[in-house]
Amino acid sequence: MPLILRRTLEYSYDRYNQIPKADPTLVLHFNTQIPNDEKDTILYDYSIYGNNGQIYGAQWTPEGLKVDGVDDYVEVGHSNVLNLPDAFTLICWGKIVDTSPEQWIISKRGTLNPNSGYFLGVGGNHILSGYYQSGVGWKIKSGGVSLGNNIWRFYTSTWDGATLRLYVDGQTDLTLATGGSVETNTEPLNIGRCSADSYRVYGLIGEVRIYSRALSADEILALYNKTKSLYLYRRGYL
Repeated sequence: MPLILRRTLEYSYDRYNQIPKADPTLVLHFNTQIPNDEKDTILYDYSIYGNNGQIYGAQWTPEGLKVDGVDDYVEVGHSNVLNLPDAFTLICWGKIVDTSPEQWIISKRGTLNPNSGYFLGVGGNHILSGYYQSGVGWKIKSGGVSLGNNIWRFYTSTWDGATLRLYVDGQTDLTLATGGSVETNTEPLNIGRCSADSYRVYGLIGEVRIYSRALSADEILALYNKTKSLYLYRRGYL
């Protein structure tokens, strides 16, 4: 599909969601609901930064990008805008087959430097997120909402420099008071696995967003409400 068509769809999609298409704090935006050639191996970034992802093994489906939990993932080459030392928001629609095993949907953890980065995922039937605090260690929080299996969920994690907050389906779950800064690295960002080739995801991955600021609870709920029809109502969940 020509790139110009992708960009036209991007503008229309952002107007529908009432999200400014030129928001400089939106550093990565994958939308797997935009039609792709099933043989396309590029996942296009609709932020202003062009952080396109290389697809390895994952398959396009009408519902989203299917990853098999074995050797499927998306890799995004390092960009300085993906290092988020002071604040972040990680967002993903996901339909995980079994939310019991630990699985990292978004991960900037390094392979050469595993004590760095941030992640968003699931484990123990709960949302899971964290970051490596420079000079201290990993700060990880597990949620309290029971996720269930093989259903679409809207996962969100924010950190504003003082508090790590977890959200499920636009609603606040649990929080963790923690400060410092996120240890950065110069390694790729991964979708569907931890960069150390573990915590692989089995299921479907929908829209992915990363911001360099902590979105408010109202902004997160608004995004959930404006995108849920793409995943819930059309998929027979509600």
